[in-house]
Amino acid sequence: MGTSEVIVKHTAPEGFVMIPNSEFEKFQNWKSSQQRIRTWNLREFAQYRYGTQNTQRASRYLFRHHDDLSLASGGFIDYNATHNGWRIPVGPMIDYLEAHKEA
Repeated sequence: MGTSEVIVKHTAPEGFVMIPNSEFEKFQNWKSSQQRIRTWNLREFAQYRYGTQNTQRASRYLFRHHDDLSLASGGFIDYNATHNGWRIPVGPMIDYLEAHKEA
């Protein structure tokens, strides 16, 4: 059998633009790189780590790993400033979670 060509005319909804797949992939890569420079609060970290906004487990995790994560020990979280709310750098935290998978 031979191949046949089908031409479909489609009008995109208002506000939508069709772009090449390569441009979409560039955007996705840019978007993921932007995610890594953000900071999480405790609720956002809990959502990422445990899939819930309950912060108790997330807080216990951060205090359990205090020695690795504290700025005073060469980490990236300022535990002395947590009374003003947690500021957890996303990129380093994701890297830490990947390197320290728990069962």
